Amino acid sequence: MRGPGCRYAVVQAAKEANRKRQEAKYANAGPFKLHTTERPTNIDKIRAEIEADIARQLTFQPPKANPMPTPPTTQVRMARRCCSAGARCRAHLAVHVAQGWAD
Repeated sequence: MRGPGCRYAVVQAAKEANRKRQEAKYANAGPFKLHTTERPTNIDKIRAEIEADIARQLTFQPPKANPMPTPPTTQVRMARRCCSAGARCRAHLAVHVAQGWAD
């Protein structure tokens, strides 16, 4: 027998033989058991701490702000500016005098 059909039948027979061998090998296997499940845990303690922290955050009451001070009642004189140097710049002193800005 030759051809692709023959090869397919041989491969399928080998797969079936491997499947039966694996089933026989693992027939007596029990359920998978992790060693970590046997260790003691403190998950209840951690859960209580986290829930207490969340409750503390949700019930936070910030301190009251201080009241705003009353604004001054005195008159404030604002200086005039002609350039970035301020009210009295030396570069424009003549302009300041002519405009009446120099005191």
